[in-house]
Amino acid sequence: MTNQTFSILALDGGGIRGLVTAIMLDRLEKKLKQYDSNKPLKDYFDLIAGTSTGSLIACGIGYGLNASQIKELYIDRGEVIFKQSERFIFRISRLFNPISYSRPMFDGTGLEEVLQQELGKMELFQNLEKPTLVTSYDTYNRTPVIFNNTQTSCSTIKTWQVCRASSSAPIAFPGYLLTDPIFLDEEEKKGKKIPIDSEGKKYLPLIDGGVVANNPALFAIAHCLREKPEIQEENIITASFGTGQKISSINGEQVREWGLLEWISPLKGIPLVDTIFDGSADAVNEISKQILSRCQFFRFQPIFEEDFSAFDADPKQLKAMQKATEIAMESQGIEEELDRLVEIMTSTNPASETSNTSNTETASV
Repeated sequence: MTNQTFSILALDGGGIRGLVTAIMLDRLEKKLKQYDSNKPLKDYFDLIAGTSTGSLIACGIGYGLNASQIKELYIDRGEVIFKQSERFIFRISRLFNPISYSRPMFDGTGLEEVLQQELGKMELFQNLEKPTLVTSYDTYNRTPVIFNNTQTSCSTIKTWQVCRASSSAPIAFPGYLLTDPIFLDEEEKKGKKIPIDSEGKKYLPLIDGGVVANNPALFAIAHCLREKPEIQEENIITASFGTGQKISSINGEQVREWGLLEWISPLKGIPLVDTIFDGSADAVNEISKQILSRCQFFRFQPIFEEDFSAFDADPKQLKAMQKATEIAMESQGIEEELDRLVEIMTSTNPASETSNTSNTETASV
């Protein structure tokens, strides 16, 4: 019997609040550097999984970027992705024509520009240095899509395309039409129907992975249990990072009286999307802790008093978000849990190495 561990890094969706995840990962990385200054963050994990904004972080870490670089990406390029001018036009158009909901808040050009510029150097998804899973959702067949960079079906898909498919949050961004022939052929072999456009070209319409797994931890754990049967359940270490949750509630009057306009209002931060995605992430967290109770499951999710929109990259909000995250890390026990995670990760042997280690106590957040 082996005592090797299998370490998973799971990264939630949450739009510009991916900055929250990057800040926590930066703190984790700094702690790990105290043990080995030359070891990159990716080498502490056997599998990285990401949804939506978490897919960008997952691919960045898997490629070898450090968390500080990813944090700066959100700060420097966030306004390009979430263009304020488009938000303004969206709001005004709804005021003058509130019944018409004919387009997303953003046209997606800023998102694609940043993804291509920042992830373009990574080229193909299969070139990432760590096994990486990214979630999306196929609206034509109504089924989840899991991109796996170690599978042949993903051998010709570019990294930015995978992240674009995973980051197409309904209402906020247009869906992504994936036309990669190898991937489509593999999906067709699985029994999926592949639509054809007016020019005779095959494609799959994909939207945000948060629709099915805003927290991708369960997909990652299932992958380990399936592909690594030699790993004992108690030796699976999962570090699951959220993008922050609001402490504010939707009260009884609101939940009974709100209609379409209120639930998808950008002025309120699109409550419907937040509620669905937060609920999805919380469900995964609870299932992971209860069903897989023997796993070492860490959940890092700051709770904020402020209402930080997932789709607003205004510098004032980003600055407030950074401050709130740092305060939460100190006041909500996140710092201590990071220390516990570091202790386990620096004293155990990952499945990607050859030597054995002893068991460690189960830890959960």
